[in-house]
Amino acid sequence: MKFFTCFTILTLSVSTGLAQTKRSLHFTNSSPLERNLLILVADSIAIDTILETTSHDLLIDSYIKSENQVSVIILSIEHYWYYQFHKSDIYQLWTLDSLAQWSKPGYPGYLKNPNNPDFRAKYALQDFHTVIKIIDDTSFVMNLQAQKSENAQPPMHERELHYVIDQLSEDPQKDWRAIDSVFRNQVVLTPSNSLRHFTFLMLVRKKEFLERADEITLEYYAQQFELMEYHYNIKFYIMFMHKLSSFWPPERTAQYARNFYEKNTNYWNTKHTSAYWVDQEKELEELRQLMGQ
Repeated sequence: MKFFTCFTILTLSVSTGLAQTKRSLHFTNSSPLERNLLILVADSIAIDTILETTSHDLLIDSYIKSENQVSVIILSIEHYWYYQFHKSDIYQLWTLDSLAQWSKPGYPGYLKNPNNPDFRAKYALQDFHTVIKIIDDTSFVMNLQAQKSENAQPPMHERELHYVIDQLSEDPQKDWRAIDSVFRNQVVLTPSNSLRHFTFLMLVRKKEFLERADEITLEYYAQQFELMEYHYNIKFYIMFMHKLSSFWPPERTAQYARNFYEKNTNYWNTKHTSAYWVDQEKELEELRQLMGQ
């Protein structure tokens, strides 16, 4: 109960898929100027914090599908927001799995037509995935599962790894080896190019990887990057190739850079109509130097 001593509990009526467990969701805040915490309560005891948000936000409705799955509708100054949260079984972290947004009825400062039905619309939850749009006495059902499928996020495990790597990168007690271990044991098991890139980005930017890693480790990453179909933010990979060139023969560096150039160019051209290198002239020039051109 210590959690509640410094917060004011805002008790709200909620929809719940686990009524028998006596779980509910509440906003807490220490003063009108402080930020709200969305907490999960079981038998009047706060057991988890799911979201931190602004103090003026209101919890309109919520649905608890399981102890690791909740959805809410929150009313902010300008909008209604639908959030769907999942809790990781591995890392015990709450992550946002999907969201939707609608304008608040008649928000001052916006020119709205009162004759437009959406001007009067309000929103509530029918179940975990389903939102009811209410206009006067008429209701419309919106199944957000379809929207989620169309705008799918990375799998939960990949989002968890992203979080772990981010936390390690900010920890001054951890060096590049901590992130390297996650990369070797977890990231390489996923198909995610973006996760591989994010790991490399944190190694270089936060842990002085290019300055501190040994040659065997750098060789390992050179091999891993060759397996990637596309390389985001290529300036970091060019920095990497410059480092490799300090102990690789010129011919090997040139071939590696050439393969990199061809792979990124071909990948881009299959998916976009714009030229890949048009906005990256500086990087292209550096890459050409590495290729020996």
